[in-house]
Amino acid sequence: MILYHGTSIKNADKIMKNGFKDRVGANINNWPDAVPSTEGFIYLTMTYPFFFGSVAANTKDSMAAIIKVKVHEKDIYPDEDFLKQAMRLKDDEHVDITQYKNFGMLSVKKLGNCAVKPDAITIVDRKDFNISEMFAYSDPLITLTNFLVMSCYYKTLVKRWWSGQDYKNIDQMEMISKSIQYNKRKPQPRRSYDENTN
Repeated sequence: MILYHGTSIKNADKIMKNGFKDRVGANINNWPDAVPSTEGFIYLTMTYPFFFGSVAANTKDSMAAIIKVKVHEKDIYPDEDFLKQAMRLKDDEHVDITQYKNFGMLSVKKLGNCAVKPDAITIVDRKDFNISEMFAYSDPLITLTNFLVMSCYYKTLVKRWWSGQDYKNIDQMEMISKSIQYNKRKPQPRRSYDENTN
């Protein structure tokens, strides 16, 4: 599975040279108060690399980077933000993503984000982008509802930009319609947490 990691130019240089390293262990945490990251994991996305790259960049930076990676579905863990929203937990409630590994692909399919251990990530390529330019096209609200409505737009934006195609003239209403149709599926029977956890 192809996913993306948005980061600063400085961090991207280190990653391309030495591979991914644990951010939390290195005291790098973009949202320590709201939804703290879990030590030993790297966070990847299929939809929001421009946003995450912009957040990771220094306020004086004009450029940020996206690293394209390949991971196996079996190595994917859920993003804490997905679990908190899906389980309706309070901001101060801690959630251990290692206890919910079976929700990893659901996190990708319903929020667009996930966590993966560094040694399970294969780097494919890297591209840099202008932060102020991409802000106009990718300033998302990262929620389950926004993903339901806008996921096709953000996935198309990333793919077109990466491949050098026109991304400035995407028909957002068409993408919203596709997102809703794609995400409107027959509900699966609910299972207990015990059946879904490791």
